[in-house]
Parts: sequence; C-alpha cells; structure tokens
Amino acid sequence: MAEQTDSKTKFGEQFDAEPEELVPTSPEASLSEWLEELEAVHHSHSRLPQSAEKALPAADSGEPSENHEEHESQTFGLLNYVWISVFWLGITYLWGGINGVILPKLNEQMVPENYKGSLLGIITALGMVVAIVVQPAVGALSDISRHRWGRRRPFILAGGVLVVVGLLAMALMAVFAREWWLLLACYLFLQLADNVSQGAYQGFIPDSVPKNRRGRASGAMGIAQLLGNVGGVAVATSFIDRNQPALAILVIVAVFSATLIPTLFMVKEKPLQEVGKPHRWQVVLGTIGEFVHHKNFVRFIISRLFVLTAIATISLFALYFLQDVIGAKEGSLTSSYTLLLLVVVGFSLLSIFPAAWLSDKIGRKKLVIVACVIGAVGTLLMSTAHDMTQVVIFASLLGVATGSFNSIDWALATDLIPKGAAGRFMGISNLAGAGSQALAALVGGALRDGFNALGETFLHTKNVGYVALFIAAAVFFMLGIIFLLRVKESATTHA
Repeated sequence: MAEQTDSKTKFGEQFDAEPEELVPTSPEASLSEWLEELEAVHHSHSRLPQSAEKALPAADSGEPSENHEEHESQTFGLLNYVWISVFWLGITYLWGGINGVILPKLNEQMVPENYKGSLLGIITALGMVVAIVVQPAVGALSDISRHRWGRRRPFILAGGVLVVVGLLAMALMAVFAREWWLLLACYLFLQLADNVSQGAYQGFIPDSVPKNRRGRASGAMGIAQLLGNVGGVAVATSFIDRNQPALAILVIVAVFSATLIPTLFMVKEKPLQEVGKPHRWQVVLGTIGEFVHHKNFVRFIISRLFVLTAIATISLFALYFLQDVIGAKEGSLTSSYTLLLLVVVGFSLLSIFPAAWLSDKIGRKKLVIVACVIGAVGTLLMSTAHDMTQVVIFASLLGVATGSFNSIDWALATDLIPKGAAGRFMGISNLAGAGSQALAALVGGALRDGFNALGETFLHTKNVGYVALFIAAAVFFMLGIIFLLRVKESATTHA
C-alpha cells in the first residue's frame, strides 16, 4: 500500500474526485463536451500505479453514464423508493423481533438472573463479530461479481435462503431443546446468513438511486427501518407474552420472505461490464487499504459507531428495563411495549420527512448533530423514569432523534463513498452498525449487572445499573457529535 500512498494522485482521492468530474455542468450540456471530460478523466486514470489497478476494479466499472443517470433521476418515482427499501423492512423486522424480544427472553429463561445482562451481551457481541467480518467481505465481492443476474442479487438470494434455514432451526430449538449453547449456535448462523444478504444489498442504493434522489431514498429506508423494527418487536412481544417464541419466529420467516422476493425481481440491476479480472481476495483485503485514504468516511464511521451504540444500548435492554424498573410483569409486556413503540414510531415518522427534505437543502451534518443532542437529552431524562407516563414522555425525544438520524444516515454515507465502490464501502459502514451492537451489548451488559450488584451491596438500592446504562448512552451520543464535526461534506451534498 506504500506505493499508493506515495503517489502524487492517491488512489482514494481519484475515487473522491470522480462524481463531480463526470457530472455535466447542466442538463443541457452538450454530449461532445461531456465526452471530452470523460476522456480526460480516463486519461488521468491511466497514470494510476499498476498495483492499485490490479488490486481493485475500476471506479466506474459497471456504473451508468451521467446522461443515463440524468434520465433515471427524472423517472425515479414512488415505486422505485418502495422497491429499493422494502428488503430493509424485512431485515429490520427480523432483528427487531430477534434482538429486541426473542433473544433476551430465551436468554433469560436459560441463565441465572444475576448474569442475564452479561450473557446477553456475550451472545450479541459474538454475533456482531460475525457481521463485522462477513458483511464487508461480501460487499467487496459483490462489487466485482460478473453474474449475469447482476452484482448484488445472487448474494442477496443465497443469504436470504440461509436466513430462512437459520430461523427455522431457531424455532425448532425454542420448542424442543432450550439450551444456551444451541441458542448461541443458531444466532451466529443467522448473523452469517443475514450479512451475506446485507453485504450485497447495501450497494443497491448507491448503484440504483440518482445522486439528487439519495436524500429521499434515505428517508424511505428510514421509514422501512422504523416500521420493520416496530412491527418485529410488537408482534414478537405478543407471542412472547403467551410463551410462544417459535410462532414469533415463523412470522418473521413469512415477513422476511415477502420482502426478499420483490427485492430480487423489482430492483433494476445491470451486470458488471468486463473491465479486467481482479483477484477476489485482493479486492477484499485491499478494501481496508483503500478505506484509510478516505479520512472523512473514516470519521463518519466512528461517529456512526457511537450514535448507533447509544441507540442500541437502549433497545437491547428495553425489555429488561420495562420488567425490572417499570414493573411490567410476565404476560403484560405487550401493552407496555406497544405503548412505548407507538410513541417512538409516531415521533419518528413526524421527523423523518422534514429531516430528509432539509438534508438535501442545508446538508446532513447539521441535522445529525441536532438529532444527537435531542437523543442525549432524552436518554438522560429516561434514567430518571419510574413509571410508564415518564417513559412515554421521554421516549418522544428518543423517537425524534432516532427518526431524524435514520433518515439522514444513509444519505450521508452514500455522499462520502467513492463511486464504483458501493458494496465494499457500505459493507465497511457495517463496522459501525454491527460494532455498535457488540459494544452496546458488552458495555451495557456489564453496566447493568455490575452497577445493580454495587447498588444493592453499598447503597441498598435496586436497578442502579439502568441509570448507568442511560448515562452511557448519552455519552455515546456526544462522542458521535465530536467525530462528526470533523467530517467535511461534499460541496454537492446539499446543492
């Protein structure tokens, strides 16, 4: 990688420059002028170091021409937003139900009370390690795939089939053999399968959505994520109240399959053009070397890691919080969870569309910072809650923060990635997504169990660990702001 770093024109910087260099100055720009610009950029690429050319595919490989993109921008309608985001609903429905309700409840039934937080953290963190490894690798491989069905869809199909297999295995385990090690095995397999699909799927938006439509597409993804999370948690909770986790898992199979099918057939994708045959593992391993040249993207990933860790810290332990602090007893979780989710989803929906629209006008950073401040205030207030009325009031702030962040997050990521590297760079972005789950699980589990024990021993007070959880979440929100302040947005981000 030293050869790339010492080059006068860095490999990563070439990628950064391409989106603006190839865009015509206006829709009426002549074809001849645009072709001259394209030829000049292509000539500059010919001076790249040979090692860089061999390690990674050309930046514009398989990408549509700018004239074509202008046409696509004009014809990109409502149904396109639906098809591009529907699978995200299925994915978040899956993990909303599994991580939010089913996994915590099965874990609670298999381990001692004093260790349920720590062991939940361990099983979640191990699953996230799988996600961190698999998703960027699959994203990189999908970037160079030459399958006639397209770069992304073969991976999405293969991962989707394995997800169904993993869910069915977990359902059988929940009925016939409730053993913690079997729960761990099923969870790890499910993470492996899902991240095969996700690694390729996350390249769809940069591949398929015109640049000036990405803010709205990100908003559509935010809505799908919100509805998926809420639906997954609400439906799974109703079955858990009746001690029927297997039925909850079967419903997840149905929803996931129903969103997988239209994604495979309704999203337009063209096969990658033949532009050389880079070695697959050179691409996978070379991605990290390329990644470090994009300092703004690195800072964005670190910021995203902390913000998502704050959100995950709350969501992973919400079930235990409602049971232990608010006093939601066995069989009554449905009403408490449903009320909480209705507040969160309502305020999230109110914030998604204004945030997505404003992000295209004034830039993503400012709105993400505002969302983080609101989230920090909400989590600090939540640490003082002792009844459902207080929980509902404070949850409204978390709803605004979560909805605003989710509607902008994808758009900001796609603004910062180099052209032609959507799969591997969006896969790397999962270092924040999956890493946040692992960090929240390990830190949150230790805080919950450790401070609960200290509070009972020295202060004769129960549930001190949950106060520590919410304070930690507020700190994570603020750390997200600190790193985001150093991210420089593209000049065309809010043009």
